[in-house]
Amino acid sequence: MSVRDVPLVGEFMFRAIWTWFVAARPWCYSVSFVPLILGSLLAGVDGYPLRWGLLALILTSGVFLHTGVNYLNTYGDFVSGVDTLESADSDLTLVSGILPASSVRVAGLVFLGLAAVLGLILALLTGWPVLLYGALGLAGGYCYTTGPKPYKYIGLGPLLVFFLMGPFMVCPAYYVQTGQVPFSVVWISLSIGCVVTGLIQANDIHDVVHDRISGIRTMALTIGQGRAMAGLSLIYISAYLILFVSVTLGFLPWPALAPVLALPELIRTIHGMASKSRRERTVAGLVYWAAGFHAKFGALLIVGIIIYLVFIR
Repeated sequence: MSVRDVPLVGEFMFRAIWTWFVAARPWCYSVSFVPLILGSLLAGVDGYPLRWGLLALILTSGVFLHTGVNYLNTYGDFVSGVDTLESADSDLTLVSGILPASSVRVAGLVFLGLAAVLGLILALLTGWPVLLYGALGLAGGYCYTTGPKPYKYIGLGPLLVFFLMGPFMVCPAYYVQTGQVPFSVVWISLSIGCVVTGLIQANDIHDVVHDRISGIRTMALTIGQGRAMAGLSLIYISAYLILFVSVTLGFLPWPALAPVLALPELIRTIHGMASKSRRERTVAGLVYWAAGFHAKFGALLIVGIIIYLVFIR
C-alpha cells in the first residue's frame, strides 16, 4: 500500500462506520434516554444522592439494547417483507442492499449481548432484580420483529412497548439508584409509556396500507385507521392526565408540569387527525411528529425536574 492510498482507506472506513451508525437509527435514542434519565432523577426528587457512575452504566446499557433492537427490527421487517423500497422511507439499509441482512442480524445480537454484560455488572453492583428487568428487555427487544412469533406482526406492538419502553426502563433506573421501586415511580412511568406507545401507534397508522399488503396484523389494521387515530389521541391525553395526577398527589414537584408547553402542538395534531380536510396531510407526517413529541415531552419533564432539584428544593 502506498502513501497515496491511505486517504482512500480512511474514507472507506469512515463510510463503513457511518453506514452502520445510520443503520442503528441513533435519532431514536431519546426513547431510551428519556425513561432512564427520568427514573434516575426521580431518585433525586425522593432525596437520594445521584450515583453518576451507575447512571452512566445504565445509559450505556440502554443504548446498546436499543441499538441491538433497531438492527434486529430492520432485519425482521426486511426478511418478512414488511420493508420494501416503497414502504421503508426511513431506513433503506437492507432494501437498497447497502448492508447484508445476515450481518445486520449478527450486529443486533452482538449489541444485545453487550447490553446483557452491562446488565450483569449492574446486578452485581445493585441487586438481582436488575436481572429480571434486563431479561424482559432483551426478550422483548428480540421478539419484536424476530423470533418464532414476532409480536409486532400480531397486533401486540403498542401494548408491549408501553411496558418495555416505559415502566420497565424508568423503574430499573430508579432501582439502580435506590434499591427499591415505590408505587409513585411506577405511576409516573406510565406517562412515558403512553408517549412511546403513541410513537408506535403513529407508525402503525402511517403504514396501514403497506402492512395490509405484507400480510401482518398491527393494532391499527385490526381496529381500523379511524379508531386507531382516536386511540392515539386518547393515549396522549392519558399521558397528561397521569402527569397532572402525579403533581396533584405530590409524586412530582410542580416544575414537572413543563410538558404543558407542548400541549398546543398536541392539540393541533389531534385536530388534524379529526379534520377530514387535514387528515391525510397529518397522517403523512405523523411518525416524525410522534418521535419529536416524545423527545419534547420527555425533555421538558426532565428539565422541569432538574429545575426543581437545582433551584427549588
